Amino acid sequence: MSIVNLFRYLKDINHPALSNMKDGLRDDEIQNLENQFNISLPEGLKAAYRIYNGGKMEDKTIGELSVFPNGILLPLEEALMTYNYNKTDNYWPGTYFPIFTSGGGDYLLVQLGPYDDLNRIYFYSPSNVDFETIISFYDDLNTMTDSIIKCYETEVYFVKDGMSDWSLEPLNQAKICKELNPRSEYWKIFISN
Repeated sequence: MSIVNLFRYLKDINHPALSNMKDGLRDDEIQNLENQFNISLPEGLKAAYRIYNGGKMEDKTIGELSVFPNGILLPLEEALMTYNYNKTDNYWPGTYFPIFTSGGGDYLLVQLGPYDDLNRIYFYSPSNVDFETIISFYDDLNTMTDSIIKCYETEVYFVKDGMSDWSLEPLNQAKICKELNPRSEYWKIFISN
């Protein structure tokens, strides 16, 4: 499943964060931004940006924008500026592209480029005490989507008072995500077997 399928699922459950998203971009707008920043984005990511161009960050709270933990879709231009800024400051490897943010400095990054872990999702969290700044989080865009949807279906994630919420039992999320993302190191911190 792709991020597009995640958006379809969120629409089916009438997720309120979708009403706080910017309209999607046209192909020529995406192409212009790719040219401007000299980058080629995965087709699955471009397809997502055709539907929604991130959250309306200016006037909404984190809870109104999040669709899952650390799950605020960055507007494409902001993601590209963050990616470009990182090229000079090297917070994470230069082939990692930010797609989601927590709203507080943490990012989910997709691996770009000709590597074995192409499209793997990494979690960048400079203040996390469980790991050293960055760690593999989802095996790829498809397993990320599958994991998020399964967390909603099992009520680990849910909507409460018009905003995303999640269970106070992180082990439930870890069990689902480890099962669906066996190559990702983050979930192994919580479940060793």
